[in-house]
Amino acid sequence: MLGLQALGLGVLTRRTAGALAVLIAVLIFLPVSVGALPAAWQDHVNPYLPSAAGQALIGPTKFTPPGHLLSPWTGFAVLGGYTAAVLIAAAVTISRRDA
Repeated sequence: MLGLQALGLGVLTRRTAGALAVLIAVLIFLPVSVGALPAAWQDHVNPYLPSAAGQALIGPTKFTPPGHLLSPWTGFAVLGGYTAAVLIAAAVTISRRDA
């Protein structure tokens, strides 16, 4: 799914480096910036980030706080929703831009 997200971001940005930069920012820097939120908000926002949804598919690791992951199917649905949103935006953009 991350490959499809990268494809959609590549279509949106028209640059490979730009697409990779956005994908890395979303996967790595977004969870770090959410860490600056108050603790009560972090518990509600963190499980729905793309990186945490993907981690729910793999399972908990020693670095994952207990109880902070979605179930595997819910994580798959959340990650699929992000992927669908990026691909729909890419399809709309490419149909308007390159028509």
